[in-house]
Amino acid sequence: RNVGRPLSITTIVDLMNLVGKCVIAGNVRRTAEIAFGDPQCDEYIDLKNYDKNPERMEHGWTSNNSVFATLGMDYSHLVSRIASNGEPGFAWLDNMRGYGRMNGTTDTSDWRAKGGNPCLEQTLESYELCCLVETFPNRHDSLADFELTLRAAFLYAKTVTLGETHWPHSNRVMLRNRRIGTSISGVAQFISARSLGELREWCERGYSTLRDADAQLSERFGVPRSIKLTSVKPSGSVSLLAGATPGLHYPESRFYRRRVRLPHSSPLLPRLVAAGLHIEPAVGDEAQTLVVEFPVDAGE
Repeated sequence: RNVGRPLSITTIVDLMNLVGKCVIAGNVRRTAEIAFGDPQCDEYIDLKNYDKNPERMEHGWTSNNSVFATLGMDYSHLVSRIASNGEPGFAWLDNMRGYGRMNGTTDTSDWRAKGGNPCLEQTLESYELCCLVETFPNRHDSLADFELTLRAAFLYAKTVTLGETHWPHSNRVMLRNRRIGTSISGVAQFISARSLGELREWCERGYSTLRDADAQLSERFGVPRSIKLTSVKPSGSVSLLAGATPGLHYPESRFYRRRVRLPHSSPLLPRLVAAGLHIEPAVGDEAQTLVVEFPVDAGE
């Protein structure tokens, strides 16, 4: 549709969305994308208005669509879109480049940042990938025990940064930055069981522990210190397996059902059937996919 003309904003996002849809065509795969655009561009901010763009309904859901916002800008024209479908999201690029931790202290070490990963819990330069690792403070009895976990998690993540991708552009950025996002999940559970003040104490001590670990490991491996150390990823199944609420999310109920899609060919199914879990065909893909219900107790 853009033959002989520059690619339109719609076509660019369509291309990435369709690639994302191809990725999940294998049934057990996942896809995560984010698009960034101009908050004043109606074409972009209406991409998920399926009354205006009904042909995008089949693939538009594969990306989070966000805009680069600026402090003091007029947000009023975006409010109706957010009320309708929750998007666009906001990315304040000046903050991303001007701060590390949002503690009021300026940190411009990430001045090259161009955007972020699909859930935007970590800033990224162009061509860059991020190495995320997750910890669960709510599953620890003491701060000292949590610090040991942080050191182990960071050792794993720092080791992963020693590898290279098949793309030289990405390698040049990643080998320079060694970006890591050591995340915490179960935040709501921690606050409920302890307090917000104690969470702050654990985060402050934990960050100091990670800085110390980074200094030691970077010298040991002969590589630069990591440009970023921490993150709070929204998480999902990983945290649930550890008995933690995902990221900062507060559970909607203590007891609930978690539904997971599995292909008919999954070797897990016989054991799930034997366990007595409720299993039913997935609406719209009955021939290939089943939905399994897992009962969950989020704790007090």
